[in-house]
Amino acid sequence: LGAELYAGLDIGRHHDLTSFTLIEKVGGMHLVRKRIDLKGLKFSEQEAILYPWFEICRRVCIDATGLGMQFAERSAERFGKYKCEGVTFTGPMKEELAYPVRSAFEDRMIRIPFNDDKLKADIRAIRKETTAAGNVRFAADRGMNGHADRFWGLALALHAAKQTTRNLEVILC
Repeated sequence: LGAELYAGLDIGRHHDLTSFTLIEKVGGMHLVRKRIDLKGLKFSEQEAILYPWFEICRRVCIDATGLGMQFAERSAERFGKYKCEGVTFTGPMKEELAYPVRSAFEDRMIRIPFNDDKLKADIRAIRKETTAAGNVRFAADRGMNGHADRFWGLALALHAAKQTTRNLEVILC
């Protein structure tokens, strides 16, 4: 089957970036192999750039919130819903995505390119906040470089690489 490649894609267009992160899973380690940031491109142009990367991945998790819903749907139609999974960013889902990123760094099970200062800045930009109702949320300030889009692309890639019961059922069928 070759390399274990997984990807995450946070969707944006004008105000936020579309941020693609490709990781390779090697002996439990997650190695960031490729990152692509796109801004202001039509979705057809984004698909032309990103779909060749989807083809080599075992699984891709795509932000299916707002603008991303159609992108995730079209990807699933083209590559299959088990290979391309849309993930809707709810409060609980963001929590499920954010904590494994932290754990991977704490456990030294992830490697990012040394010179990827934009990814490092996005990782540092994420804040855990508790609302007045006691709910946990993850937030980042919106700026010229997006809205921590690179962080969410990485989080989605790690989510794609996570083995789930559903993945095992598909493999066994």
